[in-house]
Amino acid sequence: MPSRSSSSSTLVPGWLAGTFAGGLLVHCCFIPLWVGCIVPPFLAVYLLFCGGLRMLAGLALIGLIVYLDFGITVRWRPWFMRLIYELNMTRYYSRCELRGALDAVKTERNLFMFHPHGILSVGFVCNGVWNRAFNDLASPPAQQKAILAARMGDPPGAPWRGTAFMIAQNLREWSGFFKAQSR
Repeated sequence: MPSRSSSSSTLVPGWLAGTFAGGLLVHCCFIPLWVGCIVPPFLAVYLLFCGGLRMLAGLALIGLIVYLDFGITVRWRPWFMRLIYELNMTRYYSRCELRGALDAVKTERNLFMFHPHGILSVGFVCNGVWNRAFNDLASPPAQQKAILAARMGDPPGAPWRGTAFMIAQNLREWSGFFKAQSR
């Protein structure tokens, strides 16, 4: 599928960009974060009930979780988005494709659905959030991008942030070890 935008420089070596190894690298970074984000709260509660010094470790872990959840905001980084696009996590799968009425996709007022969802949200993540082809297809033309960027408070000439996804606040912000990037 042709891309509406292009990048003159790459962040990833040619032998890794858009290959199985690039997709595997993204998965090896993201999946432990997705799975591991639930472990610290359970570990903290367990340590609280162990008593002694373990209880203090549990309290410290709870303090760290609260700080990460409510004290830190992750800023949007265009280079990170470009890096994940270039590594192309869809290449990890033997078959991962965009299907449906792609010719009818409009650039505004759309509701997109992704399947399979699964425990790791792979359908949504690979086919939507981190899929360059989908984001290019669903992005508005250049003149509308400038208007939308101004509404979001971006300075003139700032890189396009892509399609906006509605994700529940507790999934987007309340996981200290895995947060969606804030705009």
